Amino acid sequence: MARETLAGASIGKSFGGLRVLHDVDFRVAEGEIVALIGPNGAGKTTLFNVINGLVRPSGGSLRLGARELVGLPAFRISRLGVGRTFQTPRPFLDLTALDNVRAAARFSERAAEAPEALLVLVGLAA
Repeated sequence: MARETLAGASIGKSFGGLRVLHDVDFRVAEGEIVALIGPNGAGKTTLFNVINGLVRPSGGSLRLGARELVGLPAFRISRLGVGRTFQTPRPFLDLTALDNVRAAARFSERAAEAPEALLVLVGLAA
C-alpha cells in the first residue's frame, strides 16, 4: 500500500478579529511521529481541530495524499484514517510504566509492536 502524506499549506484561522493560525505549513508522512509544541494560546489545539475537521480553516489547504480535506465533515476525515484522541495526562497509578504504555498502545498499532522501545525513547525504561 502506498504511504500517504498529510500536508497543510498556508493554513489560517481567525475567530473574529483574533488570528490564531497564520500561514501554517506542515508535512507528515504515514507512520511518522511528530511533536507539536508551543506555549498556551499558540494555536496547537486549533490546528488539530482544523486537521480533523472540527474547525474549518479561514484559508489554506489540507491534503491527505491528493485529496483535499478542507470542507469535509469530521466523520469523513476520520474514515480516511485521520483522527485524534484526547490527552489523558494521568497514568494508571496501580500499573507499571510498561503496563501504562501497553494500555495506551491500543490506540496505536506501532506502539503495540514495541512498548519497551517507546519507554527507552523517552528515557523511562528504568
